[in-house]
Amino acid sequence: MTDIQHIIREVLSFPITRPYEAQTSSRKQVVCKRFLLLAVVYASIALSALATCTAPKNAIEGENCLLGSPSSNWYVYGAGSPNIQGFATDMSVNVGQTIFFKIQTNASAYRIDIYRMGYYQGQGARLIASILPSATLPDRQFDRSNRLW
Repeated sequence: MTDIQHIIREVLSFPITRPYEAQTSSRKQVVCKRFLLLAVVYASIALSALATCTAPKNAIEGENCLLGSPSSNWYVYGAGSPNIQGFATDMSVNVGQTIFFKIQTNASAYRIDIYRMGYYQGQGARLIASILPSATLPDRQFDRSNRLW
């Protein structure tokens, strides 16, 4: 009989059913081992993130290491306020490119806060700039159906 045949015979003759206490104990050991493994993995990920922020490898890592703004400052719930609505004409722009905003409001004074979306230490966005509008409102669009401004 070869070693492999001997091992197979031992495995097949191993009792499959164990007493309840032994099964419970082995399950607890497996759960504990998995928990410890996950804890070590998460800790190593967190430590590696801190290590990259002390010496970022590229501009993107450096940008993501900057402090972000809490979501309570930038996240819009639902449709936002009915008193002011707006959007940017482009989804994204590069540094130095122009972006236009479409704003509808009855307010005579307001400001536009521009956020860059990203990791930012888990905050999700970073305030880039706050600007005041350059156009006075209401700046009406031409209504083609009535041919009125």
